[in-house]
Amino acid sequence: MSRYHAAYGHFPTKNRCHFRTVVTMFYFWILLSSSASGDSSASYEAFRNALRNHIVTSSPGGELLVVGGAVRTLFSLTKVYHNRAFEPLWVDAEGLNEQGAELLEALAAAHNHGISPARYRLATLRILADNNVAALRPKQQVDLELLLTDGFLLHAADLAAGRVDPAELDPLWQAYHRIHDLPALIEKAVTEGPRTALEDLTPPHPEYTALQAELHHVLNEPAVDWSPVPPGEKMTLNSRGERVTYLEQALLALGYLNTIANDDYDVATYNAVLAFQRDNGLQTDGIAGRSTLDALNNTHPIHRWRKLALNLERWRWLPNDLGVRHLRVNVAGFDLRLINNGETELTMSVIVGREARRSPVMSAPMTYLVLNPSWNVPHKIAVQDKLPLLKKDPSVLSRQGYEVYRGWGPDASPIDPAIIDWSTLSPEQFPYRLRQQPGPENALGRIKFMFPNKFDVYLHDTPTKSLFARTERAFSSGCIRVEQPVALALALLKDDPNWTQDSLEAAFSRGREQVVHLKQPVPVHLLYWTAWVETNGTARFLRDIYARDERLDSALRLADGG
Repeated sequence: MSRYHAAYGHFPTKNRCHFRTVVTMFYFWILLSSSASGDSSASYEAFRNALRNHIVTSSPGGELLVVGGAVRTLFSLTKVYHNRAFEPLWVDAEGLNEQGAELLEALAAAHNHGISPARYRLATLRILADNNVAALRPKQQVDLELLLTDGFLLHAADLAAGRVDPAELDPLWQAYHRIHDLPALIEKAVTEGPRTALEDLTPPHPEYTALQAELHHVLNEPAVDWSPVPPGEKMTLNSRGERVTYLEQALLALGYLNTIANDDYDVATYNAVLAFQRDNGLQTDGIAGRSTLDALNNTHPIHRWRKLALNLERWRWLPNDLGVRHLRVNVAGFDLRLINNGETELTMSVIVGREARRSPVMSAPMTYLVLNPSWNVPHKIAVQDKLPLLKKDPSVLSRQGYEVYRGWGPDASPIDPAIIDWSTLSPEQFPYRLRQQPGPENALGRIKFMFPNKFDVYLHDTPTKSLFARTERAFSSGCIRVEQPVALALALLKDDPNWTQDSLEAAFSRGREQVVHLKQPVPVHLLYWTAWVETNGTARFLRDIYARDERLDSALRLADGG
């Protein structure tokens, strides 16, 4: 007996045949695997070559075509592949790799930022990715690879700086462009994953995250069925009729009412209207008038989703760092907040520019204050507002403390307004400068807060305090009038021992113009939010006083191709 037989025993004839069959099958499996591997390798090489040739042969300065159209990030995309020697990113010999699958899901989740995934051609990507990639022709593999890269770069740019340039929509909107090296982000996507690379581009502000959470809530809340309230007379306590029922159905759907009292405007309905008005920045009188009903009819989930999406876009136009301590004015909300380490240190009402003289959106550091300021009346205001008054009654100049200068130069000297025939002047022929001296009638009040900027706007006091009682306060010529100028000044000067309530009042009483420099500049951000979420989780939706939402919505739909 051989040692083999001694060790393992004899194989019966039947088992020996079975053994040969197994060995034969294993042998053919090796051959097939080698053949498949060879075919896969050959297919992958064909794909790589097709990718390289497609990029290299695209016309310089022209288009790089893929299924569905041209790539939108041509410069960055070609740079990416040249840097990688045309090595694919998302597709390998086995098909869509792990990073590619993760990127596909990240693009599908763009709606969490208020962006339609259709912008990134998600439907086409899904069709290509759902097929057996190894069975795709090289051209289709190239399309999948390039569409994913184009989607990543475009989504990265959208998150980093927004989809549109606000200055192109409104010359009074100054955006901060967060600059990122998009091709370099590809390497981060490869090493850390595309989801992480994209998430790191989102604004780091908690307000952005809160808007996202509210957006998610709106997208996932149960479907509501209510119709717009028909136009008609104001409704208030004890009103009755079919329109009251429409009103109650809307308030019930939005969670402001628990039950409907048929067609009776009862106390519960009154309180629900009050709560709705409070949440939407309306006059809180419990009366369902035109402004309240307009706001209510625009509170349908689709309107709220769109408003949230617009304001998420606006956050992407801001720098990551607003300043540890900064001033934030919401023009659409008519309020000012002094923020310190994320907490509100001071808040107050403001008056902003009227529609014809809108307040800008911008950021600049506040560097100094002026006590007892004089006011050089801007030429536009002088000819449009003051000249008609002067033609009727020139004595208004002396009564309100105005001086008249010929020209704007530093050597200009005052002239006697009595020698001027105001009736002969016109807006086109007005060579004078009006300057209002410090005093109780001065349009800037007792103090102005300066953050030099190209729009020549600033914060200031006002002698017309009664306007702060209004709910909507768009009355100025573009500058921001503050309700509590002394409180704001003391907060800004709190690190300067020279300035207290008493020393400020003493300076005011002297009546002389005085410049006070801040020890540290304070960033000022004039913003325009029509939707935001309070720290307690309450979502606020405001009227779009300058119709900026409408223009932005149209621009975003155009950018998204819909």
